[in-house]
Amino acid sequence: MPKVSVIVPVYNVAAYLDKCIESLCNQTIEDIEIILVDDGSKDESGVMCDEYAKMDARIKVIHKSNGGLSDARNAGLDICQGEYIGFVDSDDCVEKEMYEVLYDRAIKFNADVSGCMLNYIYNDKVIAGDGKNFTSNDKICIIKFIFEGYGGQISVCNKIFKKDIFDCLRFDVGKYYEDAYFVLKWIEKASCFTCINHGYYNYFYRTDSITTEKFSKKAWDIVEAYKYNLGVIKEKYPKAQYYAERRLWWAYRIIIERMTRNNISSHEAVKPLKKNLIRILSNPVISFKAKLGYILLCISTKFYIKVRSDSTH
Repeated sequence: MPKVSVIVPVYNVAAYLDKCIESLCNQTIEDIEIILVDDGSKDESGVMCDEYAKMDARIKVIHKSNGGLSDARNAGLDICQGEYIGFVDSDDCVEKEMYEVLYDRAIKFNADVSGCMLNYIYNDKVIAGDGKNFTSNDKICIIKFIFEGYGGQISVCNKIFKKDIFDCLRFDVGKYYEDAYFVLKWIEKASCFTCINHGYYNYFYRTDSITTEKFSKKAWDIVEAYKYNLGVIKEKYPKAQYYAERRLWWAYRIIIERMTRNNISSHEAVKPLKKNLIRILSNPVISFKAKLGYILLCISTKFYIKVRSDSTH
């Protein structure tokens, strides 16, 4: 049994795939299984996967018809053999120590899930993931840490999961922002989560990715995901409700920003913020600066976008 299986959904990423796969083949932990799931690629990605499999016996390749990211991950889960399971998006890459560090922490703390920070890469600019070392078996503490938003903790890509987490659990097919739908499901099954305050996963911010592409109706999935999370947390973990609410208001803000930048009316997205503005302003885990932003959003979305743009230059 490999110590770690890494599942990589692959779809039309020939320009980025070499860097991703080589970062996995060069891991300091050698007892690793790499599963490349060619999700019906129309470019050279599928052929590249097969060529890498010929060069490294640790690589397995699945070719399937296009079903989306969640479907591809699920296909990898059906065949993986590792003690722990990780996920990498095929246009990203990881530091060579990542899986050794995460595995060693998982063993040290007897953790079901072991994570690290994300590094965000915008062209030539690198924003190193920030956060803190964290280990807990208290679900309220885990939810608070994950939902604080530091270091990309909603993502599954900067983590490894004990294999039995997925015994009766799969990703929701057809949903975008699938990690936001999935996060509470793994938290409910995990008895212990540990995280190191160092960025080992490199997330490349690309204009053609799901999270940065032009606005479409599927973008509303992020709001629906955090509505679902808020409902579960209110029922089962009410002490963490403020954190879930903060993520929901953040999701609306993301929708509004994308709609406004694409010259689409954001009236329907602004309405819930106006309706709940008093609750937003009284939320103790939302920063003063963020609260000012929500006030400005409710007054003028275009002026809010201008202020946001000016502050980044």
